[in-house]
Amino acid sequence: MRSLPRNWRAANLRRASPGAVSPAAGTRAAAAYINPFISQMIPILWSPLVWQFGRSVDYWLGKDSSTSTTITVVWVEGAEDEPVSPGRYSRIKIMDSDLPRLPQAGDTVMKDGIEYEVVRVDGWATGTSQAILQEAD
Repeated sequence: MRSLPRNWRAANLRRASPGAVSPAAGTRAAAAYINPFISQMIPILWSPLVWQFGRSVDYWLGKDSSTSTTITVVWVEGAEDEPVSPGRYSRIKIMDSDLPRLPQAGDTVMKDGIEYEVVRVDGWATGTSQAILQEAD
């Protein structure tokens, strides 16, 4: 079996799908590639998505309740890798302009008296983000 050169992976990282952005890459890398579907469809579909799946939540920057902002998000129960829904995780789609700053891990979301911690944020170049929430203990 032929072995690959030691530096093969580093030299060939650009062969990955052009739309793939790792969670570690964050918002800056997401802005480097604009997925045509997401960039056109998210703004067009936002109103119907909010009408069908919209939920009003209180969004706190960090864990500071004095920064509470009431916003409407698109709420999806469960996470991609979670077998049972509803479960411990949820996903929300957020219009970035609804908040005083971009959403970040460590922020808090309050819905129906239940506290959720933002554990990951995937930023999109369309002015929207997806946050993965974990129900607080």
